[in-house]
Amino acid sequence: MLKHNSFFVLLTYGSSHVTLFYGVNDERYRLQRTLQNISLAEEKSCNELTTLYEDMERTKAEMASLLKRPSKVDYDIDAFATDLQNFARDQRDRYMRLYEVVRNLVEDLALKTVNYPVLILDNAECLVSELGKESEISKKQTNHKRH
Repeated sequence: MLKHNSFFVLLTYGSSHVTLFYGVNDERYRLQRTLQNISLAEEKSCNELTTLYEDMERTKAEMASLLKRPSKVDYDIDAFATDLQNFARDQRDRYMRLYEVVRNLVEDLALKTVNYPVLILDNAECLVSELGKESEISKKQTNHKRH
């Protein structure tokens, strides 16, 4: 980040783009940062969910194999218990990863909710300012045509 007086430039490497901000106040910067964090957390959540979904067939096959073992007469209960525990731990870890990225998404969304009024106010002020500028330009063009 390059900082110069009240203006600064920020290069952010997002999912596939670079964003450049110039002359942004601290509140708008924090809000933009929050929105970028939401986007990143959403992407991570979708990636984790996709991984779980894609592994579902393998997981079901592994579960079916584990379920068949106790019905065999000469199965090794110690190996079964160890394999079942490992399976349960792997599944727990997968769902905990999903839980953590979704928790981050929910936290970032909560920050957005807190900062949302700032966004509305800033956007309204920008809109009024732009409309005022357009009105002035239009008046000047009209006056210029009359003379």
